[in-house]
Amino acid sequence: YGVFRGIGAGRDFLGDVRSWSEYRVDIQGMGGVGSHLAQELRQRNVQVWATDTQEEKLLNACPRWGLNQATPQDIFTFHHDCLAPCAMGQILNAQTIPKLNVSLVAGGANDQLLDEHIHALALKSQGVLYAPDFVINSGGLIHVAYERLGKSSEQARVKTAEIAHTLTEIFTHSEQENCSTHESALRVAQRKLNSR
Repeated sequence: YGVFRGIGAGRDFLGDVRSWSEYRVDIQGMGGVGSHLAQELRQRNVQVWATDTQEEKLLNACPRWGLNQATPQDIFTFHHDCLAPCAMGQILNAQTIPKLNVSLVAGGANDQLLDEHIHALALKSQGVLYAPDFVINSGGLIHVAYERLGKSSEQARVKTAEIAHTLTEIFTHSEQENCSTHESALRVAQRKLNSR
């Protein structure tokens, strides 16, 4: 849900006013996060392309939710709207970034950038808005924290929705300061820590 909200924040920041049914998302990895993201998107009639190195996951998920199947190699090359990395880390690198034909990268995988400084700037210079992984995928941590505090799943979901606001703040700061969104996220986090 947090990744879905993050994709929405990216769309809004980019000024995309099309309906969800006109939006196209490529999901890399159909594990726990990727499959739930696919369901969130398909509930809104988003066009979804999915890939996974374990083909049985695709054979189960694609017909079940009406997903388009893609190869692991092709997922980086589609002229679509958003790439959602939800599997392996360090997949945004010198080989994959030049292949991207999306305006937004927003997914749940950890450690998506091979080099946090170099490849965050490479995405920015290519005109791709990047939702920093440690922000957009924080919904799981929020849920665990709320569970330990004895709060309900619904309360955790409401808090997770705030990921969109945090990302909007990061995107705006990145634009104002002419820095990568990764660097912006670090600065915003530090500012919030300092204000406590």
